[in-house]
Amino acid sequence: MKNYILCLLILSNFILQAQNNQEIITNHISKVYPEINFNNDLVITDESYSKLTEAHHVYLNQTINGIEIYNSGGNFAIKNDEVVYSNFELIKNAFSKTNTGDFNISAHKAIVYACNEIGIRDGFKTELIKSENSMSYLFDKGTISLENIPVKLIYYYTSKENQPIHLAWDLSIYEKSKKHWWSIRVDATDGTILDINDWVLECTFGDSKHEG
Repeated sequence: MKNYILCLLILSNFILQAQNNQEIITNHISKVYPEINFNNDLVITDESYSKLTEAHHVYLNQTINGIEIYNSGGNFAIKNDEVVYSNFELIKNAFSKTNTGDFNISAHKAIVYACNEIGIRDGFKTELIKSENSMSYLFDKGTISLENIPVKLIYYYTSKENQPIHLAWDLSIYEKSKKHWWSIRVDATDGTILDINDWVLECTFGDSKHEG
């Protein structure tokens, strides 16, 4: 019972701190972007506390109609109830820059396009495990991946001059060879691969020691 009460107290403190951080950031942003409504246009994607800096680090993404814009927004460091650091850039008039609000390619079909891109073309199988809503799905690893496959509807900022923000599916596939863990963005209108990177490769370079 004591452990249960302790867990409740920790959870309550965490929720209160998160609410307080959101209020602090909202006030900070409103001074720079008074036209922004935090609840409608921004979403907190992650929070952490650093003992080294003694600061809370909060990460945000910008949204369009509740759909996150991939790698948008920014991050904030909060200490003593004040924003001591911020790296935040807003995409102005984001809605007018989108190509569509409706997807033609299903979440499962996006996996097919992604597999074609990485060279997995032989009759693979994967089943839907759960769907939180029409924008977020989880498929089992099936014959494709070492981990279950999350698929999330996002907006992705492309280099196109007209309507550069494209509706897309964000997904990841960890190949059974363990040589590649792909993070992929698939255009939700036509299946075009908009962006792809390899987490295994990134970690390998990140951990390697380079000698001059």
